[in-house]
Parts: sequence; C-alpha cells; structure tokens
Amino acid sequence: MSTLRFAVLAAVIVLAVPASASAARFAVAIQASQLTTWSQARQLDNTRCTWQEGRGREYVRFAGTGIANARGDATSATWTYGGLGGIPLRAVSSRFNLTMTEDDPAGGGTRCGAVAPRSRLATSCGTERGTVRGRLRWDDSLLSVGVVDRNDVLGFPNCPVWTSRGVPPAGLAEATQRVRNLLSSRDRRRTFEVRRTFRGTRRVAGRVIVATTVVRWSVRFYRFAADR
Repeated sequence: MSTLRFAVLAAVIVLAVPASASAARFAVAIQASQLTTWSQARQLDNTRCTWQEGRGREYVRFAGTGIANARGDATSATWTYGGLGGIPLRAVSSRFNLTMTEDDPAGGGTRCGAVAPRSRLATSCGTERGTVRGRLRWDDSLLSVGVVDRNDVLGFPNCPVWTSRGVPPAGLAEATQRVRNLLSSRDRRRTFEVRRTFRGTRRVAGRVIVATTVVRWSVRFYRFAADR
C-alpha cells in the first residue's frame, strides 16, 4: 500500500511541473523611438477672451544592450536582468512648442477690454540625455518593450507635451509583436521590429488638442548555449 501511495504522489508532482517550462539567457540589443506631434486649431477661450492656437513635438530615442534571463513556456515568460532592474538604454529626448494668442475685445459676446496685439511664443525646450532601464514583456505570445525612469531623466517640467490617451510622455507607448516560441533553443538569433501609430483628441482646459504618436522598436536576441 505504501508503495502505491508513493507512486501516486510522484505522479502528482510530475503533473504539477509544466513539461514545457524552460529557461533561457539572452544578450539583447534594443533600439526604440517615440515621435509625438500635437496641434491646436485657433479656438476662443471665453473665460479669458483670448484666441489660442499652437503646435509642438517631442522625439525620444533609446538604444542599448544587456543580458536578460527568461523563464516560461511556449507563450509567456518572466524576465530578470541580473539585479539591474532592466537593460541600460542611452536615451535622448527633445521637445519644441509653439503657441500663439490673440486677445478678443468682444470675448465671444462679452466685453473684455482694449484690443491687444497678437503674441507669439515659440519655446525650444532643449534636449535631455540620460540612461533609463528597458524592460521586456512576453505574454500570450505578444512581445513588447517598455522603459522606466523616463520622467526623472528625460522630463521637461516647464514645457508640456500633449499626447493621446495611453501614450506616456518621454516614454514608449505599448506596441506589440506576436512572437512564437521565443524561448526555443532552435533559434539562437532572432530580430523583431514594430511600428505603431496612435492618434487621439484631448480636451485640456477647454482646448481641443489633436495628437499623433509613432512608436518604433527593434529588439535583437542572441540566445546563449544552455551550458553558459
């Protein structure tokens, strides 16, 4: 009887461990970019009796290499980066805004004061450089790349950018690529590329702003041999 119980217990343990579970170690090279452009057509702000219009852009680039360890199955994996929290990426961010205002004495029907000349304010926010951490996600056969630390390193607190919903400023909006059997030992070298466009309209302080963002990334994997 004890022999039978041991055999049943052993069978349960074997079934509890997924037969397809595997681990892999990769050298990873990432290149990514996010370009956002926004525009606001000429609109009247009734509360301030002012016509406003403007446009702007933000361009962020990332590039770097590192080691990533994956453990998972045929469709998903969890990732670690040797205690670094991600793959180090060199990052460059630049931003430019142009806004124009014109006082309207009628104020859309309300007298607001004397006519004021049209003002034009162009702001080159400059360029920020730094190092951020890139992270991989592979879930349900969908591969994506994200970055952290972007606001601390690449932010422009006095020069805003308007993006459509789901697009983080100075970062990477999620763009996925379907990848099968990423952990397979049959392919030592694999490269994946993505391009996705986001478009949306936002209302900010009564203003209607149209934003377009193009996200691109390329990830190259080199799988180390199992005995490395």
